Amino acid sequence: MSASNGIPRVASSRIPSLDGLRAVSIGLVILAHSVEFLPPHLAGRGLAAYGSIGVSIFFVISGFLITSILLDEKSSHNRIDIRNFYIRRIVRIMPAYYCFLAIMILLSACGLFVLTSRDIIASLLFVRDYKTGAQSYLLGHTWSLSVEEQFYLFWPVTVWLFGRTALLRLCIAVIVICPVLRVLTYVAIPDLRDAIDTMFHTRADTLIFGCVLALLWRSERTVALPGWLLKAPTAAAACVFLLVVSPYLRLRFGGAYIFPVGLSAEGLAIVSVICWAVARPTTLTGRLLNSRPVVAIGVLSYSIYLWQQIFLVPDMVGLPKFYPLNLGLVIVAAATSYYALEKPLIGLRQRLHRRSVASRQGIAPGRDVTSPGQGARVSEAG
Repeated sequence: MSASNGIPRVASSRIPSLDGLRAVSIGLVILAHSVEFLPPHLAGRGLAAYGSIGVSIFFVISGFLITSILLDEKSSHNRIDIRNFYIRRIVRIMPAYYCFLAIMILLSACGLFVLTSRDIIASLLFVRDYKTGAQSYLLGHTWSLSVEEQFYLFWPVTVWLFGRTALLRLCIAVIVICPVLRVLTYVAIPDLRDAIDTMFHTRADTLIFGCVLALLWRSERTVALPGWLLKAPTAAAACVFLLVVSPYLRLRFGGAYIFPVGLSAEGLAIVSVICWAVARPTTLTGRLLNSRPVVAIGVLSYSIYLWQQIFLVPDMVGLPKFYPLNLGLVIVAAATSYYALEKPLIGLRQRLHRRSVASRQGIAPGRDVTSPGQGARVSEAG
């Protein structure tokens, strides 16, 4: 299918449906972490798998969006401002993250729960994905943020240094190698079996699926994407696979399914859903994904992800245990984080960057300057 045949060009404007898909992904994570509140006949139906699938959706979206932004900047300016990229990442991720960690450490010091120094250091340094042995569940979800931060260390420079063809070959190699690494880790290093689906080198392919999608979407070739990826039946089949088939296979076969084929198959299915959702925002499903309530949840998804764990632990001391009141507390904490801390800092960073660009280009103060790479409403990490 031609890139101009009804497919929206991924540029520095807001990409349709991504916030809606973020809302879906955080909903799956919340559902998985709510199993202890659900009736027994539901809790054992493989719902825990939705947590991993929700994180995979986050990963694919992140790879897709970050790569799209980097490619857009490289195409427009023949370079990538690596410094500005990391400033954007730091402002978007770290203030809310370290505020969350500071409050968790304070609550631990007050005796509400126990966090070991290893728990805290691993999360502070974004290496939680490689932490093995006993660990606190309350910080366990920071493994996914560790994977993303490790991805950010090398990917911008890689996109800057290599052309599109070389990047595609590299991505395909990673997608092929990661399942092999998962199986080899399982066989050769039994102590790491519990961490196989969380370590960067065994989970990076989920992010890379999104990078491949961005590379193909932005391709200048006549045929950029297979037409069947943009068909509703394909997206519907992918959704059935993600929500029904794959959770059942996870429950039935465990690591024998997940490590060699499961995570890869889920990544492909997520790519299909993103293709259809972004390319077809005017359909009924597309309008739902882009509706204001769903988008609002998607905008808060990062904040919700940070705070949901503490409110969904049944034995937490001093916190309400009445479900779904817990979910209301999650939203309150997430909204407070976003509107009191994250959004003001994002706005400040944008204003400072515009002034810096205007100063370098000799543009009069007050004139609007659009920064290259500020795509998707600068919600790169959601």
